[in-house]
Amino acid sequence: MGKGSFGITYRAHHQILNDVVAIKEFYPSQYATRNQHSLALNIPKNHRNTYQRSLARFLEEGRILAKLNHPNVVQVRDLFEESNTAYLVMDLVQGKTLLRELDSQPHRRLPVQRVEALMGQLVDALETIHQAGIYHLDLKPENLVLTAQDKLIVIDFGAATQAIHARAKKTRSFTECYAPPELVSGGEIGPESDLFEMGMILYEMLTGTLPHPAMTRLMEGDKWRPQGLEGVWYRLVMSAIALKRKERPKNVREWWQKENLSGVTLLGPFSQEASAGKIDPLKGYFTLPMLQQQGMEQRLGRGCIRGLIPLDLDGVMVLGAGGTSLLNFSSRRAGWEIDCPTELGAVSGDKRLLALVWQEQIYLWDLTQGQFWRSLQGHKKQITSIALSNNGSLLVSGSKDETVRVWDSYSGEQLHQFSEPIGWVTSVAITKDGQLIASGCGDGTIRLWDRQSGQEKTVLVGHEGRVDTLTFSGDGKLLASGGRDRKVRVWLVNSSELQFCLEGHTDWVSQVVFSGDNHFLASTSEIDDKSICIWSVENGQEMARLRGHWNRVRAIAFCQDSRYLVSGADDYTIRLWDILQGKTVHQLHQHTNWVYGVACSADGRWVGTGNNDGTIRLWDIVERREVHVLQGHEEAVSSVAFSSDSRWLVSGSWDETVRLWDVHSGKLARVFSGHDHWVKSVAFSPNNQFIASGSWDKTVRLWEVHSRWLTLNANKPLRVLQGHLDDVECVAFSPDSQLVASGSDDKTVRIWEVSSGQQVKQFEGHTYNVETVAFSPDGQFIASGSRDKTVRLWHILSGKEMHVFRGHLGYVNCVAFSPNGNFIASGSTDKMIALWDLMSGELLQLFQGHTHYINSVAFSADGSILVSVDHDGVVRLWKIN
Repeated sequence: MGKGSFGITYRAHHQILNDVVAIKEFYPSQYATRNQHSLALNIPKNHRNTYQRSLARFLEEGRILAKLNHPNVVQVRDLFEESNTAYLVMDLVQGKTLLRELDSQPHRRLPVQRVEALMGQLVDALETIHQAGIYHLDLKPENLVLTAQDKLIVIDFGAATQAIHARAKKTRSFTECYAPPELVSGGEIGPESDLFEMGMILYEMLTGTLPHPAMTRLMEGDKWRPQGLEGVWYRLVMSAIALKRKERPKNVREWWQKENLSGVTLLGPFSQEASAGKIDPLKGYFTLPMLQQQGMEQRLGRGCIRGLIPLDLDGVMVLGAGGTSLLNFSSRRAGWEIDCPTELGAVSGDKRLLALVWQEQIYLWDLTQGQFWRSLQGHKKQITSIALSNNGSLLVSGSKDETVRVWDSYSGEQLHQFSEPIGWVTSVAITKDGQLIASGCGDGTIRLWDRQSGQEKTVLVGHEGRVDTLTFSGDGKLLASGGRDRKVRVWLVNSSELQFCLEGHTDWVSQVVFSGDNHFLASTSEIDDKSICIWSVENGQEMARLRGHWNRVRAIAFCQDSRYLVSGADDYTIRLWDILQGKTVHQLHQHTNWVYGVACSADGRWVGTGNNDGTIRLWDIVERREVHVLQGHEEAVSSVAFSSDSRWLVSGSWDETVRLWDVHSGKLARVFSGHDHWVKSVAFSPNNQFIASGSWDKTVRLWEVHSRWLTLNANKPLRVLQGHLDDVECVAFSPDSQLVASGSDDKTVRIWEVSSGQQVKQFEGHTYNVETVAFSPDGQFIASGSRDKTVRLWHILSGKEMHVFRGHLGYVNCVAFSPNGNFIASGSTDKMIALWDLMSGELLQLFQGHTHYINSVAFSADGSILVSVDHDGVVRLWKIN
């Protein structure tokens, strides 16, 4: 497994115990050689005394290590002599080194609370080692292994020595960049020597860099000081890495606890003294490492609102489909953003730990530093609900796999797993102190679980349908539930009795929340209602009805001042309400909803999107900002396309019109009307002379862009192409502007001649609706995507089907050719984008990061960027290698 100057480590199988172990052989390679026949070590005569002394020390240290019984120290199982040397048999630790973990993190830093947890384990281990009279003397990230449960194990005692040899002024080996001066110079060593190396590791975990080596600091007059550390962390590092051994603490436990006992607590989401309701003022944009690894370059738009956490009357933390942001009502700007796909989420009561759910995974973020911390994996199906204890140390998740899981956020370990007897888990809640857990499921029952024992305490029966939302009051005495029966129920936790049944909603109750003072309960429901009810907890009476949102209310939350409540809805707005006056105090329009179409300008500057709210948004991707919001359509914009000179943008809408816009001014240039059903797709001819539009009226219409006869409103198309037997879903021009292709719900792709309007080709093969078509850059091929989950490649001249690309698990909504013609990108309702090799048909890459259907994809003009949009209102730009 590895070699060092004093030994070789092997992976071995224990034949009697039937398990795998590690064996370390004492082998001083600088003077020992192996006899190839007997396998014994040969030692030259002039080195035999040195060898025997070193071997005796190896055996003695092995005997001492074998007596160590600590969970954070590699366990020695056996020690024996053979072949003129000795062998240590140890546990084979499965995991990755701290070095590898640091290298995998953004900026090589770990979240503060994780540093605190790992250092605590290292202190425990070193305290035991030192009490046994051993100094490790080669502490470094390579010699610290992290298991899957984030348990730290100290390994490799090859440089270790006993306290009785501390005055020998010699040691076996060390790593100079971590070593204290006395180790490098051969001076007297002690527990302070290990502490020095711990200080170096601590600084590296916090900052991603190492302090200057000890000897460099000596030569420079010790002018080095920690950068980016304050308070307790600064003092811990400086006291540990003092150049003079006598100036360092002599006991690692005293060193670690000194700052804690001085009244200055270590930062992190699990600190008991964390100030509730406050959050460190982060600055910047933080991205999930998995997205960066896929080449995700940029995100435009925050997407649908998933949750809200008000901080004060001017700031609100918004959980959106594209991630989480801190928004200010006054400035209408984001203080910071975390780019992480989000289907649902939760924030600890102290506002320090953020949990975001995407697919079957839970991603934990440290809000004190804006760093991704860890992921929790275990659920087999979609997670439907999560909840955090007040200090974030416990997380509860419910899933369609019919289990409730309780996690230790501190270590990532799963503590309990509860199984619901009927159907999937639809909602979960946890008391602030983390002692009681509630779960609701599809049969209308609610179960209460004791967190410590993992046992079910009671079952609450009353709802006549699925329980969609649960929440405990701040004092843990009440539990509120809402369900498909349109009712809110309030239960007394201790007696399991129903206190109130609150009626008033006209649709499913989707969310309930208690105010901080436990005086009020707020509830909201599904699409048909759109209102927020405020109830008195004392008497169960409706106190207020908040109306103003014109679409589904997604999230509600009380502010610290219980008079105010924040709400977010699918009308793209966030509102701050005064519940006593029943009116909106502030409103933000910072989020987007369903995005149906996307296009890239040929000059590489602009991205345009067509949105469900009837707007077209123009983004400057060089400056990373929104430039224009084009307004005029009366219904959703289904498709957009740029002219080849990047001057114009055309849009098609469900309002049955096609509109032409000036990109630079953002002004409307022309409206083309004539379709008598939704316009589903538009395209600009490469010569900028024509616009094609496909509609659910089963026609394709060709419009002239520049004509002296056209007024602002034009209702006479150049041609009307008729022949499809069902709705037309998509249109595209050939590179020479002579042909236009269309795809329809009649399962066919048809090719039309622009000059005559005649159909010249028809391709049949799809077994379901054709949703998208695109010409190859050389004009020889056409690609089509269908609800039959395939992408098909057709040779236009021969009419032959060349490839069928299979792999998507959902409908294929969009396809695009790369500008060089080598690749096809496709997007699907399976929320993934596939990149295919045109000639071989091979799937080259899958891009994952969207939380809803992929509605449109487009390549930049140079082919280096792929843009995708989804049904949750998020636009992502991917770097293509």
